[in-house]
Amino acid sequence: MQITLPESSRLGTRLKISVRTTVRWLRRIILIVVTAWAVFVLIGLIPVNLGFESAADGIEIFVSSNAVHAEILVPVRTEFVDWTRLFPSQSFKSDTQRMTHVAVGWGDREFFVNTPEWSDLTAGTALSAMFLPSKACVHATMTQPERYTGLRSVKIVPEQYGRLIQYVRASLRLTEDGESIPLTEAGYGPYDAFFEAHGIYCFFNTCNSWLGRALKKAGVRVALSTSLPHTVFLWWPE
Repeated sequence: MQITLPESSRLGTRLKISVRTTVRWLRRIILIVVTAWAVFVLIGLIPVNLGFESAADGIEIFVSSNAVHAEILVPVRTEFVDWTRLFPSQSFKSDTQRMTHVAVGWGDREFFVNTPEWSDLTAGTALSAMFLPSKACVHATMTQPERYTGLRSVKIVPEQYGRLIQYVRASLRLTEDGESIPLTEAGYGPYDAFFEAHGIYCFFNTCNSWLGRALKKAGVRVALSTSLPHTVFLWWPE
C-alpha cells in the first residue's frame, strides 16, 4: 500500500536535505580556504634578499609586530628625509618636538582606528577585517624606541633607506601639493594620528603584508609573505 506524506512533511524533509547540503558545502569551502591559507603561509616563510647584511654605519630602523598592529620605526629627521613634512606637527594633539622617531603602519581603517589594544576589539570589527575588503589608512606615531618592547632592528645604507622612503610616501594619499591628508579626530593618544592611504586591506593583505613589502623594497632579508604577525622579522637577528 502506498503511503502519501502530507505536504508539510514533504516540505520538512526537503528543508532538512537542503540544510544538510548547505552545511556540507560550507565545510568544503572552509576546508579549501584553510588549506589554501596554510599553503600560502608555508610558502611565505621562504626568505628573500638572502644577501642582506646589516650595515655597520647605516641608518637604524626598528620593526614592531604584535598580534594587533605592525609598524616600522625610523628617525624623524636625517639628511635624507624629514618625516614631519609628511606627518606635520599640527596633525598631533601634543608637542612632538622631543620625539626622536616616527612609527609608521598601514592597515584596515576601521580596525586600526578602533583597536589600539586587544581589549578594544569587537566581534564585528574582527569579522569585517578578516572577511571584507576595506579601505586602508596609515598610522603615524611620534615616539622613541625605548617606549617599545620586543623591537627588532637592522641598519641599512642610504640607497636602501631611499627606497623605503619612496614606498611609505607612495602608500599615502597626497594632495596636489604633496601633503598628506589626516583623518580628523582619529588617534589613540596625543602623539599619534591617522592619514588617508592607498590600497585595500583584506585577509591576504594585512598590516604585516604592507610592512613586509616595505622591507623587501629596501632590500632587507624578510619572509616572502608576511601576512601573519611576527613574520616580518622572522629572519632578523634577536
